[in-house]
Amino acid sequence: MDAVTLSGSPEVPPVDPTKCIVCQTTSGEKVLNNSNGRKRIREASEVRNDDVSKRLKQIADDSFVYHMNNDCYKSYTMASTLKSILKRKSLTNTQGPSTLNDNGVSVEKLPRYQAARNPPKTATTLRDVNCIICDKKSYKKNYSKYRICESNRASSFLSATAFFQDDVFVRTCDLQDPSAVFGANLYYHKDCMTTYLYKYDTRDRAPKPEVSRKRLAWNEIADELEQGIKDGKGYELSVIRDKLNKIDEKCNFRNRDVKVFLMDQFGNAIDFTYPSARNKSIMVFSVPNSV
Repeated sequence: MDAVTLSGSPEVPPVDPTKCIVCQTTSGEKVLNNSNGRKRIREASEVRNDDVSKRLKQIADDSFVYHMNNDCYKSYTMASTLKSILKRKSLTNTQGPSTLNDNGVSVEKLPRYQAARNPPKTATTLRDVNCIICDKKSYKKNYSKYRICESNRASSFLSATAFFQDDVFVRTCDLQDPSAVFGANLYYHKDCMTTYLYKYDTRDRAPKPEVSRKRLAWNEIADELEQGIKDGKGYELSVIRDKLNKIDEKCNFRNRDVKVFLMDQFGNAIDFTYPSARNKSIMVFSVPNSV
């Protein structure tokens, strides 16, 4: 009998790291390379064991990019899909005894020990889930947590994280819309979420720091001083002081106040001279090649 050599499985073409790792196509859509997003894609590829997984093995580091849309990133990393794949693999690897259903069709039945190892998510397992806000399992010894599953709550949450740019934002920066939040299965303590969103809702009502009277007076002569010092002029601190006090008599500027404002305004671009005669005022002038 003549034999033929079977060709191996087709190889994946070389990956282009400048194109989306999932679709490997060029489009007008922006590609991202967020660290959390890359991590989730790698984790998903280990579960799927598909062409994306093979492409990632060609990349030594995490220099790949991806499209943040429903067709690429969101569908590829969707938690519910990955769980279904894992469950299907588990059933394939450990086949239980078969039985007939009411229609006479043979179905696989999980062994008792395997069913015990894969219980549904309950309050007991939720106890070990970290709150997306405080990143802890409990808040004031309370382990109760709730899933973000409402569009309004998800939208407010994303807006707050984008505004604060804090640790919560770092943990969720790859989530672009409410549907992505739902797919990520985020849980929170009620008090943590309430405080976080309240802080965001009241951000515009926070009292603005008032500008001092001395700062307002200084702002009136700052441009004139800056131009004069740039032109090589020198000023007596007492002259500047008297002009500031004329602008607002309640400021009661002293020479040392003027010196502090000058150093804050010009930094190392100026220097001072201290005359030997006590009745002479300190002079301020520009440092050559610094202004």
